[in-house]
Amino acid sequence: MARGELFDLRELRAPLSPQERDTLARQIIRSARLGAKFFYAPDECAGILRLSYDEILAKLKLLKIDCILILSIMRVPWWSLAGYLIDPGDDIDAAVYEYLDSLPRPPKLKQ
Repeated sequence: MARGELFDLRELRAPLSPQERDTLARQIIRSARLGAKFFYAPDECAGILRLSYDEILAKLKLLKIDCILILSIMRVPWWSLAGYLIDPGDDIDAAVYEYLDSLPRPPKLKQ
């Protein structure tokens, strides 16, 4: 459960399927090619990715999705959002944490 939420929203929202991810990425790329939309607000990204606003802000702060600050207004460029839809990189994070957990740790000191 995300911090500050009363219940787990992931139980209510179905994650994006690979086909939906592909379709959304194509729509974003097509919109940019036509010159219709180049930047997205964080709340628009949350709706597209089916995430809560807190989750999208966490992804932006952890640099999983690139963003640009324009006069203290946060905007996500189309290529960053499309890239995240094509490859979210969650498998890389899981592999890194699995590796870190496998490293030997020094014994705890007795006090």
